[in-house]
Amino acid sequence: SDAEQLFTLASSALAAGGRVVTYDPCFAPTQGTLSRFLVSRDRGRHVRSSDGYEMLARRVFPHVTATVLEGHLRIPYTATVLSASRGRGPG
Repeated sequence: SDAEQLFTLASSALAAGGRVVTYDPCFAPTQGTLSRFLVSRDRGRHVRSSDGYEMLARRVFPHVTATVLEGHLRIPYTATVLSASRGRGPG
């Protein structure tokens, strides 16, 4: 997939100890109706759950954390912040 190719490219470009951080709209069980509607209309064609983004990153990176954000914008919106690295340490 394009997303996996992007993670592979990012991995090859990272300095030792570096990490990739992404912010993506996501679907979540706790998500409200309006937030789900807005996320479903996002211009991305492959909006996933937080677990889906994490699984995608784990194809390339051994160390991945995903955090779901809700209530962080002035509009109802649900997103995942993903942190991925090749080495030990946070994210």
